[in-house]
Amino acid sequence: MLQNLFTTSPLVWGGLIAGLAALPVLIHLINMLRHKRVQWAAMDFLLQSYKRQRNWIWLKQLLLLLARMAVLLLALFTLANAGCNSEYARRLLGGRTTHHYVLLDDSFSMSDRVAGATVFDRARKTVQTIAARAGNEQNQRLTLLRFSQAALHAGDQKAASQPVEATAAELDEQFSQVADINGAQIDSSFKETLEERRNQIEVSQLATGPLPALATVLQLIEQRGGEDAEIHIVSDFRAKDWEQSNELIEEINQISKTSKVHFIRCVENERPNLAIMELSAVKNTRAAGVPLFCEVQVKNFGTTAATKVSVNVATLVYDEKDLDAIDPATLEAKLTELPTVFFESIGPGETARQQFSVFFSEPGKHVVQAALPEDAIAADNVRRQVIEVVDAAKVLLIDDERRLHSYYLASAFEPSNAGRTGIVSDTQTVDFFRSVETDDLQKYAAIYLLDVARLDEGAIRKIKAYVEAGGGLGIFVGPKTDVAHFNSELYQAGTGIFPLPLERTLTLPERVNPRSPDILTEDHPLFAPFRGTENSLLDLVHLETVMRPPAEWLAENQKDVRIAAWVRQRGELPLFVEKSLGKGRVMGVLTTAAPIWHNWNKNPTFVVALLELQDYLAARHADSNSILVGNPIRVTLDADKYRTPVRGVLTGEDGATREVVETPGVRNGSSLEIQLGTTPSMPNPVAERAGIYELWPVSDIGVTELRRYSANVDTAESDLAVVGLSALSAQYADALPSVINWNDLKADPHHSSATQLSKILLAVLIVLLFAEQMLAYALSYHPKRGGEQAAHAARGGAVV
Repeated sequence: MLQNLFTTSPLVWGGLIAGLAALPVLIHLINMLRHKRVQWAAMDFLLQSYKRQRNWIWLKQLLLLLARMAVLLLALFTLANAGCNSEYARRLLGGRTTHHYVLLDDSFSMSDRVAGATVFDRARKTVQTIAARAGNEQNQRLTLLRFSQAALHAGDQKAASQPVEATAAELDEQFSQVADINGAQIDSSFKETLEERRNQIEVSQLATGPLPALATVLQLIEQRGGEDAEIHIVSDFRAKDWEQSNELIEEINQISKTSKVHFIRCVENERPNLAIMELSAVKNTRAAGVPLFCEVQVKNFGTTAATKVSVNVATLVYDEKDLDAIDPATLEAKLTELPTVFFESIGPGETARQQFSVFFSEPGKHVVQAALPEDAIAADNVRRQVIEVVDAAKVLLIDDERRLHSYYLASAFEPSNAGRTGIVSDTQTVDFFRSVETDDLQKYAAIYLLDVARLDEGAIRKIKAYVEAGGGLGIFVGPKTDVAHFNSELYQAGTGIFPLPLERTLTLPERVNPRSPDILTEDHPLFAPFRGTENSLLDLVHLETVMRPPAEWLAENQKDVRIAAWVRQRGELPLFVEKSLGKGRVMGVLTTAAPIWHNWNKNPTFVVALLELQDYLAARHADSNSILVGNPIRVTLDADKYRTPVRGVLTGEDGATREVVETPGVRNGSSLEIQLGTTPSMPNPVAERAGIYELWPVSDIGVTELRRYSANVDTAESDLAVVGLSALSAQYADALPSVINWNDLKADPHHSSATQLSKILLAVLIVLLFAEQMLAYALSYHPKRGGEQAAHAARGGAVV
């Protein structure tokens, strides 16, 4: 029952109390030994008076002795900061409940392994220690909240447009669905409850910081009254989250105004770590039977160079020929291991890149996988990328009946005497746009307008919608180009599909220096193959005629366009001009596609430039189908063309375990919005684990489609740099948190937070001291003053 700063030993306390209680008696006995008996005749009268008042005097002397004993004991208890954890005493003395909010960091950096165990294992042990400390006291509660669950709950509320303001009851009900333990009373059965929950929670694959958890707890503290709150943040305190974060400092300072804050660090030192940052296809034309180059990027987050780094790469190929006859739960992928990618050395903080070749013989939504050897963190050692391989990438060429311009583009895309490029052209006239639907244009990887004189309003509207949805558009001008129509209908003062206004055609004068190039390229992906090449064949291209823009347009600061190449002199005549429109791209070329205004078609670089142009325009059309863990997979379907519910498949990290779920989706007008994630029961599920996710929508006519996505971890969490204890204390000094290492936290502290009696004991001590002085004054002898003695003698009294 008794809590104090000195000791908890009953023998020591018994000795202290007995010694202090005996001290006044001992002093009294010593004073008695100093008295001497003196025979005096006048004493007989005094003895008679003393016998009449003896009992009263003894009582006052006993009270004085007890008061002095009590003063010493109260002084001892006050100095010892003694308290009482009796439930009855706490209520009688106005004691309050202490609520321990334990915020547990479960981001995947906590999976760092130290001495055979993970940092998260330390964190779980720390939670047990905090509960044990609180268990030494009465009227204690504990709430356990993981960073990941707070972040997911915050995102779920935002996505569901739930009101921010809520009553205490509503907030508590919402919080009960998020917290692992919500305000549980720490009693005899709590240890079993905590142990059960500790064994169930694992480190997540999310890269979330403490802000969502702190915001949630701050809201709870403001709603809940009548209790003292203590915030225990159990984390690895990585620099990326905790160093120089103004928003976090403000949040901690806000909480510290009403609550005690404790930082408990579970890792002391940074460890080296490698992570796969990116895995992607280099080219955007991904056709069956055509070799495809992919690129893997590996970053060294350590402070020393990593040498002889190997990356195992593989492909997972799915047989998707007859989806209607395939059970989503049993679909298997064929794993093919590719030659290992090898890095000789990766410096500290450096990201190394290397390409490798893959080959898919059949179309489908296949997967490329890269894996590093085991190191500090396992979650960032594997990365997957879904690559949608088509039988051939279709491009739409719009030309006149002579097909003069389209002939040269089709020859570059489909060479008869060379290897397959995977591109198939479809040549049409402008009348094609009258019958085609806007959605049907999405099957084309790019559209090219070749010396088109005019386009009607419907064609312009369909082309613009195609580009804004992610398509690529290439526009070559020529002798038929109607400048006025282009400016008013296609350029539209910068809001249309053409990137710049036109003024007139310009015949270029003869070059003063025959060796000076006519095409000057900028640092643009379109001309990457020619960059850094001396005496490039591109320098042999001769331009005779181009279309020039107005001089005032060139003088303006063009923020929404990008010039990829110039004619002869930079800053005067642009040749390739790019514009972003919605999710797509437009490239305007101010010369012809056919060799009418130039001789470029006779130069080998023409084919290379066209293939690069096609790849660049198709970049956004070739969606990577990849998300980061913690985000949802959202798909919008036509509600009138698809059946509900829609089947989804969640695969395990091994790619073999497949769990089929169903989601009804949310109808929004004519659209059906589907959201797939790891926890389908959530209102807005997200992908909480890395892996492959699939949707199997069925059309109203019974045709099954397949959409496959890859989820990978956010490598921002791969940086294992930590904030030191001193730096952490200094940075959050205004909040005055206690900052300790996990192994310095003891389950049985010398001082607990039981109801302290110090203030009450001090008040009683002051009153008792005053009473003791009054008793001592009343029992002591006080001679009369000189004037009073003379007056007494005049009245016939005796002066002693």
